[in-house]
Amino acid sequence: MAQLITFPRKDKRRHTILVVDHEPVIRELLCSALNDAGFNAFAIPSADDAARMLDRDIFSIDLVFCDADVPGIDETRTSSSSASVDTTEDLP
Repeated sequence: MAQLITFPRKDKRRHTILVVDHEPVIRELLCSALNDAGFNAFAIPSADDAARMLDRDIFSIDLVFCDADVPGIDETRTSSSSASVDTTEDLP
């Protein structure tokens, strides 16, 4: 079974994880497990919605957990949206 590894943050806020999956059951299970592990997780069903969210609010999302089989996914757009900001200064 996979184990979640957490890293301490300088600002002590909970890490926020965006879960992107078109399967409602998968979204619910992942968010439940991540929230139980101490993360602030929320989910949306489409890659297009994820890309729009990252374009307008990238600073509040620490990690995107995206299913590669989500309909309409454009890996280039999604990864370029998230790669445009360097947040590695928070890493230990």
